[in-house]
Amino acid sequence: MRTKPVRMTVDMPPPLHRRLKAWTSWAAGQLDVADVPAAEVVRILVETLSKGGDEPGFDPEFHGALQRTVLAELRQRQ
Repeated sequence: MRTKPVRMTVDMPPPLHRRLKAWTSWAAGQLDVADVPAAEVVRILVETLSKGGDEPGFDPEFHGALQRTVLAELRQRQ
């Protein structure tokens, strides 16, 4: 089993990067912290997307909507 984290690089257009930075800045204000790392947001999004029904905090309605949204975007981009 792998013990070292796997590095992933994501290229994104500047407008999307600005939106991500704006959101992390807003989240930092909501949490009253200096910074919310974009990488942590991506990790949380992946964890949320892949969460199973027996895990704490699982909301089947939200999970289904999130999966449908991601799948619809993937279909559009093919």
